[in-house]
Amino acid sequence: MVPVIGLTARFALKPIVEALSRFFGKKGSDEAVSILERRMALMEQQLESSVQRIADTADFDHNLAAPAQSPAQISGPSSDE
Repeated sequence: MVPVIGLTARFALKPIVEALSRFFGKKGSDEAVSILERRMALMEQQLESSVQRIADTADFDHNLAAPAQSPAQISGPSSDE
């Protein structure tokens, strides 16, 4: 009698157990996608910040490498000559 009850319960409960596992599996999947989206957004912000710092450093290096101009060169040729 016990094997008959066991088989009956297995076949009766199997669809319910599968439905519950799909439900909870999808819920966990949605949470994982949400976490991944937040992580990607953070990585994008960090990348943008790094690119901006690199651009600022390149501008600074370019300005440093430019020849220094004297005050006479900045104001232009004088009309005294």
